[in-house]
Amino acid sequence: MQNNEIKILIIDDSPVWRDSLNSIFEGQNYQLRMAEDGHKALQEYREFKPNILILDLNLPCCDGKDIIRSIRNQVGDNDLYIISLTSVADVETKTQALNLGSNDFLVKTFDHEELKARINVAKRQIRLNKQLRAAFERIAQEFDTVASLQNKLIPKSCYYTQDLAIQSAYYPSGRASGDYYDFFSVQNNILRVVIADVSGHGARAAFLMGIVRALARTTEVHYLDLAQTFDLINTQLIDILGQEMDFVTMFAADIDQTNNVITYINAGHCPGLIVSRNNHTDLLEPTSTILGFFDLEFQPVTLDISESCGLFLFTDGYYEWMVSPTQRFGLTNFLNLASELLCTPHFSMETLEAQMVQGLDGRPSFPDDRSALWIHWKNNGP
Repeated sequence: MQNNEIKILIIDDSPVWRDSLNSIFEGQNYQLRMAEDGHKALQEYREFKPNILILDLNLPCCDGKDIIRSIRNQVGDNDLYIISLTSVADVETKTQALNLGSNDFLVKTFDHEELKARINVAKRQIRLNKQLRAAFERIAQEFDTVASLQNKLIPKSCYYTQDLAIQSAYYPSGRASGDYYDFFSVQNNILRVVIADVSGHGARAAFLMGIVRALARTTEVHYLDLAQTFDLINTQLIDILGQEMDFVTMFAADIDQTNNVITYINAGHCPGLIVSRNNHTDLLEPTSTILGFFDLEFQPVTLDISESCGLFLFTDGYYEWMVSPTQRFGLTNFLNLASELLCTPHFSMETLEAQMVQGLDGRPSFPDDRSALWIHWKNNGP
């Protein structure tokens, strides 16, 4: 970073010190401005946008410590490198200035070469901050790319046929998500629905999600029954993850409307909800443990759905959030709310979201990804 790219703002009420400081930087090609009091200091700061501020703490109109406080706390500028100056070697003043956000501190008996050395330290810090910002921007762009690709892997939000309607919700907590859901036809027009949750967040979880999705989707073209599908995914995850602590929970079901049956496996995932025509819900609890750790044998469960009208699936982000600093929303509350709403004639994901946060002060923070599927079959049964 060249000197002519560095902006230095000097704030001092003494003309003698302003001239002295100016002479130190003379001929070094810095962009230099000066102000003699606190009010002009803040005005120059806003207009000039300096990289380095050399600040006398004892100013008329506005105390130097107030200027630091304003820049750090009110403006929120943590990049500006602040060198505080004072005429007295007072430990308390120095401690206050540093605690408020000053990067460096000099007593006004300093040698010119010492100040030049401190400026060089500031330049290295400015250069490092610039490099870090550029790196973060590149990382953010990469995450945006991952998020864009993930969105393309997730089916469209609504799906309708004459006999079936599917609603979905997908709310990633960050740019990249570890959630995955899908639905597609397998042999004999059976609808296969899948929902999975990869442990953790970010690019690693998104990468594993992509693997799970690819393996699940292979069964659309090369048919495997549910037990074979889960065995394939589990075996591959064990091979990929080895001794790592990542894992996947997954629920998959084959819905056969012709024969009015549903066959499912739940590998450590949240319970599914089967909704009956008489406004009753049943939980489809886990049938095995999580994927990615152990060799497992998967036993599908088959249920008669002739008296049922739908299946609701979700990830744990829907209940692992804080209603208050000491209270989670919780699985029981979510199941009660979802069961109540699913039995209403015009259920929607938007209504579910609204009811979850009703009565709270402001929008809560959801630290985990949230995904859900509502598969509503219309014309099965007699």
